[in-house]
Amino acid sequence: ITYGLLQQTPGGALALTITNPLSVPLEITKITVTWNNDKGHTTGDDKTLRLQFINLNGTVFWSGNELGETYSFTPSPSVFLQPKLDSTFTFTFHQTFTNWDNTERITINLSGCESNPITQNQH
Repeated sequence: ITYGLLQQTPGGALALTITNPLSVPLEITKITVTWNNDKGHTTGDDKTLRLQFINLNGTVFWSGNELGETYSFTPSPSVFLQPKLDSTFTFTFHQTFTNWDNTERITINLSGCESNPITQNQH
């Protein structure tokens, strides 16, 4: 498994791309995201960010209105990293994500690899 840095998308979301080099899909058992929830937006009076959507390669698999700063959940139905492909997770907020404070972190646990999760906090 390889993964890139945390990225800010052109639309103002937080993203992480993971590559599954194996020939089998890998099931995601838990996702934890931490973000600059109180000052992550830089314009206007409201500087907060509420997590509203998480998608994988453009398909939303979670929606809500989480205040943060950390949110964890188990995807249901199951979500998989497909074999031999890049998978991009995008975390979309109610406003554009424009201000890094270095608390941002994404942790993804995979079935059978719970003791060795994918964790990225570098951007």
